[in-house]
Amino acid sequence: MALENQSSAAQIKSETHGLAAFIDVETTGLDPFDDEIIEFSIVLFEFDRKTGEFTDIIDEYTGLKEPIGKRIPRAATRVNGITNDMVEGEELDDDKIISLIHSAEFIVAHNAKFDRSFVEMEYPKLDWTNKPWLCSMNGIGWKRKGFASKGLQNLLKDHGIEVNNAHRAANDVRAALMLLSQKNSKGEYYFKELLRNNERKEKARLKKIQNQVAENQVRPEPREKQSLEMKVNIADVIREIQIEKGEIPQEEAAKIEPNSTKSSIKPMWYVFWLILLVIVFISFGFIGAGVVVGGFVWWFGRKNPKNKFQPTRAFLFQEGVRWHR
Repeated sequence: MALENQSSAAQIKSETHGLAAFIDVETTGLDPFDDEIIEFSIVLFEFDRKTGEFTDIIDEYTGLKEPIGKRIPRAATRVNGITNDMVEGEELDDDKIISLIHSAEFIVAHNAKFDRSFVEMEYPKLDWTNKPWLCSMNGIGWKRKGFASKGLQNLLKDHGIEVNNAHRAANDVRAALMLLSQKNSKGEYYFKELLRNNERKEKARLKKIQNQVAENQVRPEPREKQSLEMKVNIADVIREIQIEKGEIPQEEAAKIEPNSTKSSIKPMWYVFWLILLVIVFISFGFIGAGVVVGGFVWWFGRKNPKNKFQPTRAFLFQEGVRWHR
């Protein structure tokens, strides 16, 4: 009975509260294909779905990692303060990181595009398709609120949040969570605003996909050009037979333009054959030019349905009757 009560309480809490993970990484540079993570920090936190208030810190992890392919450049050390001596022999606890990521419904990061590119490169075997990323930098209209910059350090300063050792992963994560736990001018938590904006964005994305699917469903299936041209020619023959039998009045027939009189040849093909003719004539003389002209006549007969190379009327009549049935 006690276990059933605990299970019921956990289910109710899952409906009212959620779990998310905030991630920040420090790297040797900006290119996820060439640079590497040297510090990884992740905090798994609980939040109220209705208000967006942070209710608990469930677990966290921060670790250093010695880069395999390169040493830490001085430019990177000037930004994050991490030296080669600090990371020597260090490795990330991958099992711990993966466990925290699995526990989260979604990931949050400030400038998520940057962190995401490195994290997903570091753990390519994880199923990221069902693990959305929310960006606290671009997911909230900071500049519309009057803030000069949407960078984390500037926003922290604007909100009076002091941070020691800025640009270290663990400190940045804690500071970002403090920022998101502040309230906007409407008395709403920034985190709730982030959730609402992401929901709107996701709905718009899904609606766009639904519209594209609907358009593809009503769009006619493409047919092979050769098959379509043959049916057009056959339709012309059937129309001519109907005119001869008097099934279509002469006055109406005079107004109908056969589909096959419309040439499907684009002007650029004429230019192509002309250039080819000139080049072959200069290189091989009249014999080469004659071959090109013969090739053009054959090609023109295949492409243009209304010429002397068109299939015989008897053949078209037979095919037309078969197709018309």
